[in-house]
Amino acid sequence: MWNRRDAMIRLGQIGLGGLGLPEILAAREASRTESRQTPSNSADALIYVFLWGGPPQQDMWNMKPDAPSGIRSIFGSTATRTPGLRICEWMPRFAMQTDKVALIRSLTHESNNHEPSVYRMLTGHRNDRLVVPANQRRRSDFPNLASVVSAQSGPRQAPCSVTLPRPIGHDGVTYAGTYAGFLGPRHDPVERFAANRSNETATHRAELTTELNADRIVSRQGLLKQLEHLDRQLQQGAPRELNEYREQALKLIATPQVREAFNLERETPGMRDRYGRNEYGESFLLARRLIESGVKVVSIAWMFVP
Repeated sequence: MWNRRDAMIRLGQIGLGGLGLPEILAAREASRTESRQTPSNSADALIYVFLWGGPPQQDMWNMKPDAPSGIRSIFGSTATRTPGLRICEWMPRFAMQTDKVALIRSLTHESNNHEPSVYRMLTGHRNDRLVVPANQRRRSDFPNLASVVSAQSGPRQAPCSVTLPRPIGHDGVTYAGTYAGFLGPRHDPVERFAANRSNETATHRAELTTELNADRIVSRQGLLKQLEHLDRQLQQGAPRELNEYREQALKLIATPQVREAFNLERETPGMRDRYGRNEYGESFLLARRLIESGVKVVSIAWMFVP
C-alpha cells in the first residue's frame, strides 16, 4: 500500500513537470523496493497462550508482596533481566527472557464471569449476555483473533491457524469466541480434538485412517471435482459450509510439512522431555513445529476444570 505521505514525497522528488503515469508507477515501485530492503520488526507468526482458569496474575507477574494476606501471592519473587521487575520465583528461566517481552499491567475488563470474559479476550468484543449454557459458540459470533488473521491472509496452502490441545469448553458447551463465527468455516482454526465433554466434533482432525493416505485423498479430490462438474445442480443445493470444511481438511492432510509437524515422534527424546510429556507440554512443542511448517497462528488454550 502506498500511503499519502509516501505519495507526496515521491511526487516532490519527481517534480511537477514529470507527473506522467510512468513516472508515478516507477516511484511507487521504488517505494516498494525500499520497503522490502528495510528490516521489519513485524512478526510473521504468533503463538497465543490463553490461560483460561489458569494461575492468577498475582501468582505470576505481580506478586504484591506488601499487600495483606489473602491478596499478596503465596509465592516468593525473583529478580529478572529487566531492572525493577520481579516475577514468580517458580519461573526462573522466564526471568532471564524479560528483555524480550512486554508486560502490560493495565489490561482489564468489567466482567467477573468466565463466559463473557473469554469472549471479550478472544474476539475483542463485549457480550455480557453470555452465561453457561447460553454461551455455546454460534455463527453469529464475532471471530477470534486467529480467524481474523486467516481472513486477512488470503489463499494459502497450509492451514492458517490451529487450536491446541482443544477449544475452551466443558459440560456440552464449546465457548463462544473460539472460532471464526460469522466469517464462516473456511477461517475456523484447525482443532484436533473437541472441547472436554463437548457434544461437538473436532472441526478438522489431523489423523488419517491407515487405509486412506494423503495420495488417495488428493486423487479423490480430483475425482470429486469431475463429479461436481457433471452435477452442478446438486452442488448448488449443498450447504456452503460443507465445501469450506472440506477445503480446510484437504489443506491439512495434503500439505506434507503440516502433516509431519503433528508427528512428535520426529523430535528427539531429550527435546520431548524438556517440553514435558504431558498434554500441555506437548502442545507447546507442537505449536513450535506448526509455526515452522507454515501455520500463521497457533492458539494454546490452557484450562483446568476439576
